[in-house]
Amino acid sequence: RSIESFFRLSLTADARRFAWEIASDYSHAVVRACELLLERIWNRIYDGIEVYNLEAVARIAPGHGLVYLPCHRSHADYLLLSFVVHRGGLAAPYVAAGDNLNLPLIGPLLRRAGAFFLKRRFKGETLYAAVFREYLHTMLSRGFPMEYFIEGGRSRSGRTLAPRAGLLGMTLDSRLRDPRGRPLALVPVYIGYEKLLEGRSFVSELEGLPKQRESLRALAGSWRLLARRFGRAYINFGEPLIVDRFLDERAPGWESAGADERSALAERLTPVLADIVARRINAAVVINPINLLAMAIADAPHHALDERLLHQQVDVLAAMAAAVPVSRHAFVTGIEPAEVIARGERLGAVSRFAHPLGDIIRVAPEQLALLTYFRNNVLHAFAFPGLAVSLLSRRATMSGDEIAASALGLLPFLRAELFLDLSEEEVRATMDRVVALLVERGLVESAGELGFRAPESNTVEAYRLELLARSQRQMLERHYLVQAVLSSFGPDRLTRERLEELVCLLGQRLTLLFEYATPEFYERAAFASCIDTLAAIGLIEEDASGRLSFDLRLVAPLRLLETLLPSDAL
Repeated sequence: RSIESFFRLSLTADARRFAWEIASDYSHAVVRACELLLERIWNRIYDGIEVYNLEAVARIAPGHGLVYLPCHRSHADYLLLSFVVHRGGLAAPYVAAGDNLNLPLIGPLLRRAGAFFLKRRFKGETLYAAVFREYLHTMLSRGFPMEYFIEGGRSRSGRTLAPRAGLLGMTLDSRLRDPRGRPLALVPVYIGYEKLLEGRSFVSELEGLPKQRESLRALAGSWRLLARRFGRAYINFGEPLIVDRFLDERAPGWESAGADERSALAERLTPVLADIVARRINAAVVINPINLLAMAIADAPHHALDERLLHQQVDVLAAMAAAVPVSRHAFVTGIEPAEVIARGERLGAVSRFAHPLGDIIRVAPEQLALLTYFRNNVLHAFAFPGLAVSLLSRRATMSGDEIAASALGLLPFLRAELFLDLSEEEVRATMDRVVALLVERGLVESAGELGFRAPESNTVEAYRLELLARSQRQMLERHYLVQAVLSSFGPDRLTRERLEELVCLLGQRLTLLFEYATPEFYERAAFASCIDTLAAIGLIEEDASGRLSFDLRLVAPLRLLETLLPSDAL
């Protein structure tokens, strides 16, 4: 009995210590002081902060506990979001922060500003996990607003990362535990920038250098950023997801579930919920001037274009984004192409080479990786326009039905890879509108009963069409590499780890031999995302021995990808 009492006291002491490590110590005075300080910082480094759809959150706030789920681009994300929410008249959220930020002096300040801390991994930390889960449940059940990132860490590539649904699973479990408590609303948030605070460090990490650890010295060095300008920041609040409605649709009668059943429900539904949230984040994209500039020039040969041609490409991309929006919650900049180019020059994204026959706009080598990052932010918004252009630029003629059929063949990949939420009917309508816009702009010709055809290969229009097709090429090439390597080895021959290793090495080698690409192209995480996509749509499976199995169904998408890529790429 004395031994049992000793262990109980020891566990209680450990649990109490964990609770103090985790818990926030919210102070309204500190939050107000931080708001005033941040206002001065934002005015110093940003040309403005554009906020969309906050009123939709304000409408549901009185009857719901709010959980903000933003994409993660920068350390500025949680500061910006909390600032915007509080300035908009809503309660500043409590923010989940990694314990790497619990630094001397900084940790206590963040804690009083609403941060609560968690370890990066809970594996082997059973007691810590239990304490954290209970803390989260207490906060949610009492209606405190909360904010965390479902991607886990900041995206180094610019794409929305596959969700790490640990905290989301705990949130869902909390609602299942307390069905009569305050209803929860999950608020997806898209955050975009014209220039990144951490841009240089991201490029270094993609090139293989170790991630810089957070420290007081690193924080002190960051004050030098106040002497630079970073353009505009954009925050768009997507369509809120009411958790009770989600549960009513997916698990009728969930309110009366027992403890074991609740646990099983949370485990089954968390991945579904995470996927919906990721899609709603991407659906709330804001396509800013630097995104358009990056889409137009990052994949051009030698990463340079005649100014007049660049003007035309930016114009047609903006028209595509407006005519074929990825969702009704998306926004695209309304400024003129000339101002887009001028803003890129001001921010150092591109430079001008004066020439008697017309100025040339080019990307400096050190800026290319960052410009690719901003292209990747919005790649999903141009997925189907890029697909239509790729199809038309590879075939003599194509009918509208053939274009739609090819798009539907790749729809499962695009949904899973880019977190898109389009039905088959919406895809058909989207492809029709894209082709109509291309015909209107003179980039595609009508071929009567045969459908549509690309312009003659030696024309400016054909070159412009090829430039548009290049924007999606690296994503298609990565998928082709993964599927081609799998097919060449055959089923049950490769483990996932070995496949990732091989395609990374192959991607790196092809980049050195044939066509320059930024390190993001052969980043392991990018290929891992391709493999996740194949697994998610059921084309590959991992057996008990860890080897990847597949069948002849893999052949069709491989052949379709071959029709989208030019012969030199293949």
